[in-house]
Amino acid sequence: MILDSSLQLALAQAVTASALSANVIDIGSARNIGAGEDLYLYIQTNTAVTAAGNATVNFQLQTDATSALPTPATVLDSGAVPIASLGANSCLKFRIPTAAFKEFVALNFLVTNGPLTAGAFTAVIALDVPDNTIYPSGFNIM
Repeated sequence: MILDSSLQLALAQAVTASALSANVIDIGSARNIGAGEDLYLYIQTNTAVTAAGNATVNFQLQTDATSALPTPATVLDSGAVPIASLGANSCLKFRIPTAAFKEFVALNFLVTNGPLTAGAFTAVIALDVPDNTIYPSGFNIM
């Protein structure tokens, strides 16, 4: 997977409550960034997510005409992801739908039934994402 730092939304960003990604991408003008080739939102959990209760995190790729995203449109919504699925080094990948983007793009970490007691994420937009199966140590493939 080739990464472009200008398409990085978060780099090991600690998340305990709902928040926008540390980086907001300025795509220059309103455009359809998904036309022609598939783009993916790739999210890696750098620090395992923990919470006192049954918290979930909903990852929402959002766009707006201003960088503060006061009235964002959600382009991609992961749905509620339980914290049990967000262990250290876990990865999520979502194909970004072809949609009309406004000038600014960010990732909204929507925490429900929180707060989280730990958790950090790296999130990027990429042309391709890893698609391999990781087997436990000592697993034999015939």
